[in-house]
Amino acid sequence: MYWLIDSRIVCVVKKTADIQSDWVDWLMATYGLAIGPLATNAGMAHTTLKRKDKDGFKGFSVKIIDTLKKHYNAPGPIEWSLGYGVEDVSPLKTAPEGVMIKPEGDNQSLWVVNTRACSLKGYVPGDYILLERSEAYETGSVVVARVYDMGDRREKNVLRIYRDTYLVPGSTDDRDHDVYSTDPATLTIFGAAVLSMRLPRARG
Repeated sequence: MYWLIDSRIVCVVKKTADIQSDWVDWLMATYGLAIGPLATNAGMAHTTLKRKDKDGFKGFSVKIIDTLKKHYNAPGPIEWSLGYGVEDVSPLKTAPEGVMIKPEGDNQSLWVVNTRACSLKGYVPGDYILLERSEAYETGSVVVARVYDMGDRREKNVLRIYRDTYLVPGSTDDRDHDVYSTDPATLTIFGAAVLSMRLPRARG
């Protein structure tokens, strides 16, 4: 199956239903919600997203996907799977229920991971990370930075490994291959990850 996106042909090797299922798992992890509350918070019946039977997951209607996209201000399943419109991390003003790590002071901040940009360092979508800002960062530290992406032509938050003069990805995913200069004129580092937490992926 092929999708035409931004005038480029992209091969999608996963079935659409599988991508939708992974997308819902990502929403659940990001917001710390089980599948029932994920639906009811968006104004749908709590059983709406429980669409598995003996033959497996059947996928969602366009209406259901659009409702979730609008309520959670999220990219759709296909865009999410290809990395379009998804930043590596998002800042959180308050810790979701069950998240025990919390910022202390102006030098710390709490973020949620959205992509696998540093999966080789153990960070996957839905993980919560506590950042601490410093005057200098050690090589190998996982940091969050605000950069200007020349390809997307916009500013975005990225999760990368600090390597003195560059920020490099920690993933084998082709979507996360960009390397950025650590020149302060081109980016702002919010801090290095000092703590992380992963909530259970509840399905009930």
